Amino acid sequence: MSDVSILSTVINFELYKKTSPLHPTAINRFVIDGRNGMHGLSSLRYAIRKLKSQKVDWLLMCDEDVIFQDASAIEKIKNHMLANDQVVAGVRDGGMISHRGYNPYVPNTFLCLIHWSRVMESFSMKEMLQQQFIKEAEFADKLHQLPFKFDRKSVFEPYYRFFFYLRRKGFKMLFLDSQMATDGISNHISWDDKIMATHTWYARSYGVNEKHTKRINGILKDATFNNLPIDNSEVILWKDPTYFLTSKVKKIARRIHNRFSN
Repeated sequence: MSDVSILSTVINFELYKKTSPLHPTAINRFVIDGRNGMHGLSSLRYAIRKLKSQKVDWLLMCDEDVIFQDASAIEKIKNHMLANDQVVAGVRDGGMISHRGYNPYVPNTFLCLIHWSRVMESFSMKEMLQQQFIKEAEFADKLHQLPFKFDRKSVFEPYYRFFFYLRRKGFKMLFLDSQMATDGISNHISWDDKIMATHTWYARSYGVNEKHTKRINGILKDATFNNLPIDNSEVILWKDPTYFLTSKVKKIARRIHNRFSN
């Protein structure tokens, strides 16, 4: 049996229903309902709290607009990580995707495999939240061969602090290869020179925007044609009923504070 659990923060359940059967086999599939605006760092913090009551060894963070062509690659990546003492695998958020020119030292969370049990052994939420900064020449990654632009100093995504925290704790990361698809938007994630999944982007536009719906359906059709559904495990659905209201209140409070501070 697999020791990987899958976590998805979903804003488009119509798309999730079509892509999730192509996911790798998993012990559990956790879904955070993101239709109330929860995403990014808020979703990650919520997941950390909720997963405390679950037995999770490996966690695959996977958005609903990721379409797998070869789900078996996740197990191969996991074995590679174990052999090389790595705890996070994902695609750099800068330099690897034409429209993501942000920080190349951290992965984007659209598809991210984490050795969760190791990370959580000595995890400090308080310390992690203080890590949204980057020092000059702090990381020694070789970036000269990255095909697209990037920004070494970017703190564009609030969730970067989670990965900065792990790197500063000495945890190693595995950065996966990615190639742009012919549509100029999607990117193929590959392992061992083979495409294992495609990130289509624009999940919120599926079923709403004709262009993106047609584009995503084309990729989904090809993946379904080459891949049989392999996982029908029960989904564990989570939703923070207070998130929308509390986030609104916090935004208003920040605006008031900024107005009187200037």
